[in-house]
Amino acid sequence: MTKYNIIGIEIEVPTSTENYITISNRMKNCYQNFDSEFNKWYSLQGSCANVFNNYEDLCDKFLLPIIDKGIEILNEQGIYFINREIFHREYFGDSDEELYDAIISMMNEIYDIEEERQDAKEYRTNRKELRGKWVGGGFGVGGAIKGAVKAGAG
Repeated sequence: MTKYNIIGIEIEVPTSTENYITISNRMKNCYQNFDSEFNKWYSLQGSCANVFNNYEDLCDKFLLPIIDKGIEILNEQGIYFINREIFHREYFGDSDEELYDAIISMMNEIYDIEEERQDAKEYRTNRKELRGKWVGGGFGVGGAIKGAVKAGAG
């Protein structure tokens, strides 16, 4: 804990807060351009399927520099046994599984929309092909007349 005297007022700042601020400042370069870089990456994908297929590249591009910087900071403190895998597991936990689940959910939604679009297209094609065709209306002369009327009205 460090004590600061600011205009006659003594303020105590816990070591954990100082460490957090120090590490945050050192990590800033790793994530300060995240929004613009993510938007660039996303724009280059061209489709949701490409987002799904290339999301691991995204993770590598953005997570690895953060992990490497974190390991560097820990090494400076004499902690040498943490590698990328351990750091990821300890500090990111299941965050990549959440991303994967979100992408799978998005792909399922896209599949459903595409399936509905295809069904609607087939329905329109079938209606167009059947327009004006003689479709039986039942038995006998009355049914034949009924079918003719329906074919003419379609």
